Amino acid sequence: MRTPLAIVTLLGVLALNTTAEAAQKGRRTAGPMYYTAPAPPPYARERAVCEERAQAADPTGLVAGSPSWAREAFSRGRIGGHGR
Repeated sequence: MRTPLAIVTLLGVLALNTTAEAAQKGRRTAGPMYYTAPAPPPYARERAVCEERAQAADPTGLVAGSPSWAREAFSRGRIGGHGR
């Protein structure tokens, strides 16, 4: 009686092990197999244009510690820009 019970228990353990491995293998391959580049941050182009304008408005870097929009605005009156 012990031998058939041991054989049934062993077969049950093996069956559960193979189904668990198959489930894990199926889960791993379910995702896409190609690389997708991350999306560019929002307003990246606008920020680059603002930086370019600020550098053109303040080439000497007198107000370099300020944000780009402030550098452009503050340097206009000082360096031959549109004064108020």
